[in-house]
Amino acid sequence: MTYILDEQTAARLIAAGNVVALPTETFYGLAASPLRGDALSLLTRIKGRDEGKPVGLIASDTQAITSVTGPLSDPVAQLAHAAWPGPLTIVFPALPDAHPIVTGGTNTVAIRVPSWEPARTLARLSGGLITATSANKQGQPPPRTAEDVIRAFQHELDNDLLAGIATGGQTPGDKPSTLVRPDGTTLTVLREGAVDVTALRRIWSGDIVLAKPQ
Repeated sequence: MTYILDEQTAARLIAAGNVVALPTETFYGLAASPLRGDALSLLTRIKGRDEGKPVGLIASDTQAITSVTGPLSDPVAQLAHAAWPGPLTIVFPALPDAHPIVTGGTNTVAIRVPSWEPARTLARLSGGLITATSANKQGQPPPRTAEDVIRAFQHELDNDLLAGIATGGQTPGDKPSTLVRPDGTTLTVLREGAVDVTALRRIWSGDIVLAKPQ
């Protein structure tokens, strides 16, 4: 049995409320529509995760994010322009109608525009935004290959909970995206990852601070 989907089929399944695994510039992720509560509930069921944890998003481009963030401030727009496409996830204040599974009750939404072109294409074909939470069960390592995804979700694939895997091959699988939260002229690094602090200093003119470990 093959679980691999072409982009058009994957996008059609996502629009219909299904969850699809997809490759990104870091690891494989799970893509669902952030506008569909049924799809988001299915996503949390597949991962076995607490619905109180926010779900990161992938956008096809910067314009697509404004449907959940509203207009960007000038410093944040400049940061996004300099960093994207790339493995930098930015935490934005969310619009009031953003789904609570996406925000995790934080009133914020975490988004990146990936440098992996197939992921951007799938987001574009799916309306501009898809979820990007890693394609692993809660507490397990993120997968680098389609074979890794199959091993992690064989039961879900065979029982049509996970609709399939978008074509794309092996991912780099080195580091996760760097997670940052802008606040005025300060940029807080919530998770260090593929974009290091030295690179951030080249694209952010204000202060950069590292979040204290929880």
